[in-house]
Amino acid sequence: MDTLDETITMVLQGRADATLNADQSFFDYLREHPDAEIKIVAETEEANAIAIPMRKGQETASLRAVVNQAILDLKADGTLSQLSETYFGTDISK
Repeated sequence: MDTLDETITMVLQGRADATLNADQSFFDYLREHPDAEIKIVAETEEANAIAIPMRKGQETASLRAVVNQAILDLKADGTLSQLSETYFGTDISK
């Protein structure tokens, strides 16, 4: 399957029993399709990480530090939760 929409369509049509997806993708799908009769039946923390890819090494160390601090600041002041609610319909930042 190429897209989340395709895999969920297959589940809704009874052509598949389940689909594996990140929470963020699933909640984004539900925001776009609020009446979809589909639910999460199992979750695992190990597979639910969000990352910002960056080149390893000293040349990006200062960028990593700034990005990490910005994420901590946004989480501390509640902005990350607000953005999560706005774009995913639930707080995925926890």
